[in-house]
Amino acid sequence: MTARLWLSLALSVPAGAQADARSLQLRAAVGVGAHSRSFTRPLEVGTTTLPAAYVPAVEGSLGLVVWPEGDSSWAVTLSYQTGLWLTVTEVPPFANANEVSARSQRLALHVAPSWRVASRTQIGFALGASLRSFWPEDHALQTPGYSLFGPHVRGELAAALFGPLRLRVTPELQWLVVLNEKKTVGAAIGGELLLELSLNARRTLALSYRESHALLAHGARFRDVERYLTMRIVEAF
Repeated sequence: MTARLWLSLALSVPAGAQADARSLQLRAAVGVGAHSRSFTRPLEVGTTTLPAAYVPAVEGSLGLVVWPEGDSSWAVTLSYQTGLWLTVTEVPPFANANEVSARSQRLALHVAPSWRVASRTQIGFALGASLRSFWPEDHALQTPGYSLFGPHVRGELAAALFGPLRLRVTPELQWLVVLNEKKTVGAAIGGELLLELSLNARRTLALSYRESHALLAHGARFRDVERYLTMRIVEAF
């Protein structure tokens, strides 16, 4: 009985994965580019607004892929993006304007199965959670800091264009359930568009554009928009 059960489980492994059933691949990526953050946030009295400010950005990610060459595969990925040298101009009443340094960032973790539907085309989806935040270095000033957290789901389509060039499209929907450690209700919609150039079997160069719009039902409307345009190098080990 036990032997039959193990045989049944073995036969259920995807055909493309059987030849590489024990294959694991580590993927690491680093990138640089530009980032912008803007928001309109209600306060107890009035609202505060940050117009889109463009600053340099850096990013990094680390992922583990199971059966990378199979007809189906699984990936677990942790990624981080942040803007550098972001400042906010404050104009307090009865005082001179001053510049406040702030940090805008995003952290995400997800699990993503994918399937090969043609020789050079893949489809898949990802389930995970992500955190996006904006915090001034001095919390005692006028500019409020905040963090938005919640689960997300995204689709994925990767298709070859010509030669080593490939296009990847990943629309994303996030449910926002936490604002500064308090329950909230909201959603963010956006996604990422990537143009990938395979340099060799282990290395890929990618141009990425990510944009996401968040909206909270938090008294008056709370809107938050983040954008990242980066060039990254992806290495497989």
